[in-house]
Amino acid sequence: MIKKGNCFGISVESKKINNLHHTLGIPVGKKNNLKIPLWIKNSEEYKKSFLRGLFDTDGCIYFLKNTSEKNPRIHKRICLTITLCSKNMINKISEILKGLNIGHDIKEYQPKNKNWQKSYTIRLSGGKRVIQWFNCISSNNPKHKTKFEVWKKQGFCSPKTTLKQRERILKRN
Repeated sequence: MIKKGNCFGISVESKKINNLHHTLGIPVGKKNNLKIPLWIKNSEEYKKSFLRGLFDTDGCIYFLKNTSEKNPRIHKRICLTITLCSKNMINKISEILKGLNIGHDIKEYQPKNKNWQKSYTIRLSGGKRVIQWFNCISSNNPKHKTKFEVWKKQGFCSPKTTLKQRERILKRN
């Protein structure tokens, strides 16, 4: 296993696993020009499962302060993001989200450090868009689910809360 920044690389030396990846349309090696396999594109169920899995591993939910309100210290504005290095994959994800009528934006980020790759982010900003995501796609990641549920329950989610803290908030009446 190789660690570079916040990313980990895993090397698998198994012909069986490489063959399985190839059969499923999953590329081996650098993933800069990723494509979504046809068997996923051709099924609504698989598209949603694909997006759920991608969000659970490469996604994030965070909250911003709403500075125009009376109490701007509370983190009320919810955002959901998926960030990848493949512009092609981000564009394909965008096409799927458009087909599901889930509003989103695409942002490009060029790091100042020249050794780092450019990245692309799908961002759903605001309660309406994030609620659409969870109604249509959802999440199986407890970290993401509890942040969303706490926000739904309280109208905000404090930063730096742990999973256990959020679970306690959700258990309270």
